[in-house]
Amino acid sequence: NEEVAQFLEELLILLTKSYPNKKFLLITDNCGVHETPNVMKIFSNKIFKVLFIPPYVPEFNGIETYWRNLK
Repeated sequence: NEEVAQFLEELLILLTKSYPNKKFLLITDNCGVHETPNVMKIFSNKIFKVLFIPPYVPEFNGIETYWRNLK
């Protein structure tokens, strides 16, 4: 939980320094750690637009595509 929050804070600093006045789309899954108060506070920053993917999407899982093609 704290590691994810720390990573996102560092990413936010890097992005705002490197690309001032830009906004970013952050796509994430529904992992519990992504919905903790610390992480959600970082997501509320106006620089990030956060898109949570549905709980399970086979098209986003490479192994599912592999097995489908193997069959």
